[in-house]
Amino acid sequence: MKLIKDLESFTIKDIGNLITCIESRLEYEEDREPESDGAIWDDWNQRVSDLTEIIDYLESSEEYPEDFGEAIDLIKLYQEVHGGLSRLTVGE
Repeated sequence: MKLIKDLESFTIKDIGNLITCIESRLEYEEDREPESDGAIWDDWNQRVSDLTEIIDYLESSEEYPEDFGEAIDLIKLYQEVHGGLSRLTVGE
């Protein structure tokens, strides 16, 4: 099992486990949708959108390996902007 904060140790072989991990975080965020509009909802919507984009890049990495590096960069950016991924575990 690896922590997401150790992104440099991931390889393209970890794609399936990374997708599962990020999808789990996306489901968690979707369950927490705020009921009001405004800045809180906008922030939530941006987190969901960013996680969806990461998943899209990870999935395309299975066919286009060059997208894997972009997915890793997006995970790093998500962590810098929103936080909340560093303690997530990837794999069994």
